[in-house]
Amino acid sequence: MRSSRYGRVFDRIEPAFERYVAGGKRDSAYEMWTFRHWTRRVPAGRTLRLILQTAATVQWTTDHWANIGKSDTVATGLGDLHFFDLPTAELPAGTHTEWTFFWPTTNRWEGGENFRAEVV
Repeated sequence: MRSSRYGRVFDRIEPAFERYVAGGKRDSAYEMWTFRHWTRRVPAGRTLRLILQTAATVQWTTDHWANIGKSDTVATGLGDLHFFDLPTAELPAGTHTEWTFFWPTTNRWEGGENFRAEVV
C-alpha cells in the first residue's frame, strides 16, 4: 500500500534502478567466446573477446590466412583466466575471422580445427 501511495516502489534502491531500469539496456562493446560457448556471429562494432582457462598464444586472421596476427593472452587477475580481444570491432559485416591457440605450458597447438566467427 505504501508503494501505491508513493506511486513507486517505496524501498527502491535508486542506483540500481537507474542502472538497470531507467537507463535502459546498455549494449556491451564485447561478444564473448569460450570453449563452452563458441560464438559464431559477432555483431558489427563489437570486439570478440576470447576467454581461456590458461595462458595461450592466439594466431588469427581476417583474410583467410593471407595475413596472420599473433598475440599472447592477458591474465585477468581472476585465478588462471586469460583473455584476448580479436580486433573485430572495425571489420565490416560479412568478414570472417579465424583463430587457433598455441598452449605454451604443454608446447602444443590446439588440434583438430580452427575456430571461426562472422561479423554480422
